[in-house]
Formats: sequence, structure tokens, C-alpha cells
Amino acid sequence: MEIFQLPFPIDFIIIAVIFIVAALYALKLGVGRVTALTLSIPVALFAYQLAFSSAYLGNILAGLGKDPWIDSAFFVALVIAVYLVIGRLVRGNLMTGEPVQSVLVGGAFTAMVLMGFHVLPSLAAVWTFAPEIAFFFTPGYHFFILLGTFAVLFAAYRA
Repeated sequence: MEIFQLPFPIDFIIIAVIFIVAALYALKLGVGRVTALTLSIPVALFAYQLAFSSAYLGNILAGLGKDPWIDSAFFVALVIAVYLVIGRLVRGNLMTGEPVQSVLVGGAFTAMVLMGFHVLPSLAAVWTFAPEIAFFFTPGYHFFILLGTFAVLFAAYRA
């Protein structure tokens, strides 16, 4: 028995919280940090796929695929490591937060996080989104999500 029933999936609230937190973080500390974090997700996805197929590291990481929480923690550690590297490359003028830039970068970060949840099976095991949201993040749209996210980041960079 549900005490409180929403007319929409709870996933919309989770997405809105991710967007608001990313936009406020960009507004407070500058869009450069959120831009670096957004750019670190696809690089970490690529490194994650390569890590399991590498010669030496693949044997060590073979046991990670059994537990989705440990697998997700490994991915988050990769995102943090790549973020620290990309954060050093971001120019200093991106450390100011303008409202429009913050909203753009917050939306780009949210789209990239959602795509990460749909690309990695371990993250999909941690949280499965509603079909209304999963429809937009099918593999056929991944290229367009990446392209759109990079275009939005470029627009925020040039503004």
C-alpha cells in the first residue's frame, strides 16, 4: 500500500536534483569544474571498457563484474581520476559562474550521467530508470547525446 503516490516516476525528481545540484555547483564554484566532470564521464567510460579487455589489468578486474556495487565504485574511481587530470587542463576563465552557463553545464552533466547509467550494466543494476526516461537513452541516441553535450559545453565555454 502506497501512502503517497506521484503522478510521474520518482526518476524525474532524481534527475531534477542532479541538474539543480550541478547547476548550483557551477554557479558557486565556476563552470570549469562541472565541465571537467562532464568531460571525465565519457573518458572514464572508454577507460572502463578498455580496462577489462587489457592483458594484465583484465585478469585482476575480472572478479569485479560479479558485484555491481564494487563495479560501480571502480567506475566512480575512474571518473574521479580522470576528473583530476581534466580539471588541470581547464582554463582559468571558466572558474566564474554565470547563470546561463551554469544551467547549460548542469543540463549537459545531467545528460552525461544518465547516459552513463544506461551504458554500463553495473550502474544499470544499481538503479534502473523508468521506461519514459530509458527511451531517450537507448544505444541509438548515445552519439547524439555526446554530440549535444559537447555542443552545449562549447556554447558555455564561448559565452
